[in-house]
Amino acid sequence: MFRGFAAKQTHRYGKDTTMPETVRTSTEGTKRRGRRKKPGPQERYLKIQQEAYYCAEKDGFRKDPVAYWLEAEAEAGM
Repeated sequence: MFRGFAAKQTHRYGKDTTMPETVRTSTEGTKRRGRRKKPGPQERYLKIQQEAYYCAEKDGFRKDPVAYWLEAEAEAGM
């Protein structure tokens, strides 16, 4: 009987001994805990933009937009 590369082979005790198609490395598929990914420039800009708008809305749009932007940057702490 021909047993090709993809043929299922079993051990004499019934254990499957075929090799998996892909072998996972030790770090692949694991989550990094404790470290956050630093946001990119576009994500940072959008977050500050949204926070500046919320600060201005809360204040009634009384100040200069640049003041709201600087306040939002300080709150973001990035």
